[in-house]
Amino acid sequence: MQNRETSEEFAREQENANKGWEICYGASAKAYLEWMDQMLEQGTAEAHEKLLAFFEDENKTAPYGNRSNAMIEMIVIMDIYKAEVQMAEKNTILDRKIQGKPMRRSELTAYMREFRFLMWRLEFTDEADAGVNFIEFLKANQVSPVFLCKAVNTMAADEFSMLCVIMELTLDAKMFRHAYWLLLKMQRLAPGEESIRKMLEELKAYVTG
Repeated sequence: MQNRETSEEFAREQENANKGWEICYGASAKAYLEWMDQMLEQGTAEAHEKLLAFFEDENKTAPYGNRSNAMIEMIVIMDIYKAEVQMAEKNTILDRKIQGKPMRRSELTAYMREFRFLMWRLEFTDEADAGVNFIEFLKANQVSPVFLCKAVNTMAADEFSMLCVIMELTLDAKMFRHAYWLLLKMQRLAPGEESIRKMLEELKAYVTG
């Protein structure tokens, strides 16, 4: 059992580390987040390219990656967006709008938290409507297969099991492109599984035809 003195010493060290980080990076973190708000509000292709360039520069993001929750959330969002751009997705996470306006950072993070909560219900509860609500969210928000795979990779406690569950749901909902991408991800995690290969072959016509 950890003694009180050791616990208090650790707590003091953590507090001092947090104060030190705030002194060194607090102001710059705030300035960067305000700049991100401006870029997201503009919502143009050029603004999105500037955001991508920022998050691809590890020298800029490294000081904030494990200290600033707001920055960590944006790192996840931009990682999804980057993957969507690379796969030429028509509806990316940064294309989401509320009343015709691009989502602000607070709205984007709320959107991601809602997705995380729905997936948490799917993974950790036996609630009867968890699967229905999850699929409704995917359809209502035009969530891309790329978004879905990246989010499962980032958020799920058991990635492969969650991929299996969501693949079955998307298949039942006739969301064949999503099911195909989920199966591709499953195949990378379990390359020798024959049943996955067969399902991919069966779905290929729906996706490529």
